[in-house]
Amino acid sequence: MNEIKNKKLNDWVHSIKKNMNLILNILFPPRCVFCSRIMNWSTEEEELLCPDCLSQIPFIDTPGCNFCGKRLEQDTICSCRLEEDNLFYSKAYSACEYKGIIRNRLLDFKFSNRKGLSKVFAGLIIRKLQMTNEKTFDIIISVPIHEVKFEKRGYNQSELISEHIAKYYLKPLVKKNLVKTRETHTQSKLHKKDRVQNIKNAFEIILKEEVIGKNILLIDDILTTGSTVNECSKVLMQNGAKEVIVATVATGKTLND
Repeated sequence: MNEIKNKKLNDWVHSIKKNMNLILNILFPPRCVFCSRIMNWSTEEEELLCPDCLSQIPFIDTPGCNFCGKRLEQDTICSCRLEEDNLFYSKAYSACEYKGIIRNRLLDFKFSNRKGLSKVFAGLIIRKLQMTNEKTFDIIISVPIHEVKFEKRGYNQSELISEHIAKYYLKPLVKKNLVKTRETHTQSKLHKKDRVQNIKNAFEIILKEEVIGKNILLIDDILTTGSTVNECSKVLMQNGAKEVIVATVATGKTLND
């Protein structure tokens, strides 16, 4: 008797939800967060993007290089391993190549106040972490920006991404502990050697106790030379972190680099 009642109740709830979906679809048609095209209503995460935009994403569906995250074919040795001796993070995961639609939307996200894109970018990183079965981290930290840049922009794009990832994995997001202590030149405008010097000693830890013995997932939007995440990782490791794993939306390195 109870099973029959429960079935009727479930059918009734399903009917209500279906009707609500239809109403929402009429009143508030969802739009692709990349191109603003109207889509069919859905609660699924992947439906944040329309099929056309989704098809244009240059996913990296291999584990990738441990240093720069770029796509690697079988038995291919990444040249960047010959360029960097002092690595302070153990792995680097990048969800996509920094080109095409990903490059354009990341620029919008970073410089055009498109904060709503953070959920999509977090989803791309989560997809990569699931693909690699990476889940050994204890806490999440985002690469910080200097307070002057924060006041100008109004947000730290990496922190917005981190908030969604922390919520998904139910892990603590440690904020305002790893801080950037001085302004630096824009990294993208510098050569590799200049980037290393530009970012050197630009970060510090406020409360050491929060990172001691922790496996840390360090989040940033883009990885190119790796200078910024490596400098952040150095500070974390020097303050007692057990391991630092880097995850980014995109890598500027490609197979031909």
